[in-house]
Amino acid sequence: MKKLAGMICAATLCLSAVAMYSTESVPTGPIIVARRAFKNQTGNIPVTTLFTPAKGGTYRISVYYDTASNPDTPTLTGYYTDDFASYQAQIVLSGNENGTAESESGQLLIEDVAGTPIQLGAVTNGQGTYNLYVIVEQI
Repeated sequence: MKKLAGMICAATLCLSAVAMYSTESVPTGPIIVARRAFKNQTGNIPVTTLFTPAKGGTYRISVYYDTASNPDTPTLTGYYTDDFASYQAQIVLSGNENGTAESESGQLLIEDVAGTPIQLGAVTNGQGTYNLYVIVEQI
């Protein structure tokens, strides 16, 4: 009987330890909340809403730009609102150019309040065709 009681106590302790660890939150990575592809663009991209969060938080806008004709990096601007004001911030691109083709990427980390859109716009000289791929992640 003592042996059975000891086994029950050991099993209870083991199950308690498992339950304790399984209820802890497991860290997760960023969550993609929006993805957009602007393909075969030949001019400016008007200010476009990428995502409107239902809950405020920290977000990362990541962009990838490529072109095979007349490399002319567009000026990309992110639009957002934090607890104090609305902002327009340039997304700085860096990457590679080989004379006829170009690929660049950049990121913008922001804090956005609930109900206000996260937006993006692009201005270029309109010479050539380009692609712009955008991902918005909640951090």
